[in-house]
Amino acid sequence: MAKIDLETMSDAIFLSQEERKEIESLLNKKQNSALSKLLHIHDTIIDASFGDAIRTSSQYLRAVQNNMEKARDYISEDRFDEVVISPGDEFNQPKIETMHHSVAVMYNKHNAVPERMTTMQRNLFDTSEELVNYFYLHRKYSSSEDQQEMEDITKFRYADIAGKKRKRT
Repeated sequence: MAKIDLETMSDAIFLSQEERKEIESLLNKKQNSALSKLLHIHDTIIDASFGDAIRTSSQYLRAVQNNMEKARDYISEDRFDEVVISPGDEFNQPKIETMHHSVAVMYNKHNAVPERMTTMQRNLFDTSEELVNYFYLHRKYSSSEDQQEMEDITKFRYADIAGKKRKRT
């Protein structure tokens, strides 16, 4: 059985903007409490499905960006470090060179900063891609009030991601 992606599953379950407008126009013509409750349930599920994911992903994205800045600041410290080029033994003295801190961190890798920065960059890309997908789906199924609330909370704008949905290669 083929794996169903989030967008296909969402298309099968949630109301499109046109379907939503039809229900709202029916509610404007005649108050129907059952239909109103169903629309509220739909909005609650949309917020739980995509709104929570957007909030969590945006917080995670900011945390990773903050850690990347701290790592860049650490690497770019203006100082010199002594790096052991070849360790000594009982017969030979160790070969030690003095290097600028940024080069020493890359050469020595004693604190795994280069590997961690690579992982953080990968996380930034993956989280950003997920966030764009969540924003796309949230905009597709949510009301304009919910969209405005999400923009206020996350400080990201739907206009920034409009038309930027990408297929993963």
